[in-house]
Amino acid sequence: MKILCPEMQKVQAVPPVHHSRGVALQWLLMISVLLLTVGRTSAQTTWNLVWSDEFNGVKGTIPSSSDWNFVQTGTPPNGEAEHYCSPAPLPTDPTVAGCDVTKPNIYEDGNGNLVILMENRNGIWTSGRMNTGIPKGATTTKHEFTYGRMEARIKLPVGAGFWPAWWMLGSNHDTIGWPTCGEQDIMEWRNGYGPSTTSSTVHGPGYSGGAGIGSRFTFPNGGRIDDANYHTYGVVWSQNKMQFYRDDPTKPYFTVTPASIPAGDQWVFNHPFYLILNFAIGGAFGGAINNPPNPSMMLVDYVRVYEPGVGPPAAPTGLKAVAGNNQVSLSWTASSGASTYNVKRTLTSGMNYALVASGVTATSFTDTTASNGTTYFYVVSAQNSAGESPNSNEVSATPTTGPPPVAIAINAGGPAVSPFAADMDFAGGTTINHANTINLTGVTNPAPMQVYQTARVGSFTYTIPGFIAGSSHTVRLHFAETFWTAAGKRRFNVSINGTQVLTNFDIFAAAGAMNKATIQQFTGNANASGQYVIQFTAVTDKSLVSGIEVQ
Repeated sequence: MKILCPEMQKVQAVPPVHHSRGVALQWLLMISVLLLTVGRTSAQTTWNLVWSDEFNGVKGTIPSSSDWNFVQTGTPPNGEAEHYCSPAPLPTDPTVAGCDVTKPNIYEDGNGNLVILMENRNGIWTSGRMNTGIPKGATTTKHEFTYGRMEARIKLPVGAGFWPAWWMLGSNHDTIGWPTCGEQDIMEWRNGYGPSTTSSTVHGPGYSGGAGIGSRFTFPNGGRIDDANYHTYGVVWSQNKMQFYRDDPTKPYFTVTPASIPAGDQWVFNHPFYLILNFAIGGAFGGAINNPPNPSMMLVDYVRVYEPGVGPPAAPTGLKAVAGNNQVSLSWTASSGASTYNVKRTLTSGMNYALVASGVTATSFTDTTASNGTTYFYVVSAQNSAGESPNSNEVSATPTTGPPPVAIAINAGGPAVSPFAADMDFAGGTTINHANTINLTGVTNPAPMQVYQTARVGSFTYTIPGFIAGSSHTVRLHFAETFWTAAGKRRFNVSINGTQVLTNFDIFAAAGAMNKATIQQFTGNANASGQYVIQFTAVTDKSLVSGIEVQ
């Protein structure tokens, strides 16, 4: 969201969001939250509520000053039009035109909602901004947090120029300034998004303002920000990861990790942050003010902060089996919260699994007790001190004296497009998709067109398991340049199992044109863990790959 620095007038970039800096009030306190380790989603995580404000006061109640600070200023930040009005200004606060404590812009409505009121009073837009940090002139904090799940249930108004936001700012803002303190915008809205779309963005040194890293979410089935049933806006925040979601914390729509930020820039999100709610209007991000509803209300049902609870781990996913000579090699995706794994098998699909191994600490295992010509069915479960997870998906394999049949195809950054599976086995990067028509005439055995219309971008790594250690396979990497119109604009390096195979690779130069497919092919051996580790490192602009095959 925004802050009160006049130099921060940068116009917003697309697709994400904006702005920001630090208002003269920056704040602190510590409710220490257990460090959260989250897998690809936060499914199966149990949560304990550690702090909340339910806003259940009688009509006209001002939110507790034990929890919140209120901003009063007559100097709008970021080129905006509103004057922030504290519902109970301190004697040291400035007198602000339009602010009237008998008509507070922040109050509870008696129906379980916080109201942040936007109202034009005699030509002056008045509104409210509140936070849980250090109050002005104080040395003690209210509420700050390091990791957890932060969520607010909100109903937003629609109006040209409106800019409501629910966000967090690094509590070291006063000492090191913005954007080095870090900023996490859980939810922002502007009229240009339309009534069904909001955004989430992070800001740090080298990726702030219009260069913030963000994404937009559009509610399905005609959902709107002003729905009567409200929407929940949240983030699951752990060390080196933020997962932003709408309504369902088990289905984050946007994930940010250190691999998401520009190469060489600093990750500034592993320290305490405080919470902020505000309702702005106008400015470079809010846009033109064109007769919005006056007055209008941002309604907040609750603000809640959770820490992860201790429970059995999630079931392992992505179990794969590769048959060998009198053996079967298994691999799977790590399970959130797991300490060890149990490997089970049966001769009858779906029933009577017998334990083959327990206490397995790796995410791979080779069953050397299998016999050639017999079909085995395997599952894996995860274990920790709280108990055992459900079983994973079931896989089957029949050991043989012949070479193992292995064929893996991944649609990088996209869904399943037969025979390519949906994107998996990656760490880092973000995704893009487009409808560009790709010229496939210059390559042999191209992927389907849809594969080249999605991609994983940034600096990222694919760790593809399920192979016999040391076995030889061909790796085919599919590319198409869909943004740059000349060579030299995108260059990156690629290594496979630690050996660099592409240096300063330029997709446009290799293909000879924009929107034209090129395939780079390499033969090498699986590592000692039966994996192909394919690392993409940006040199100029972001690395990009559309499809990966291991044959």
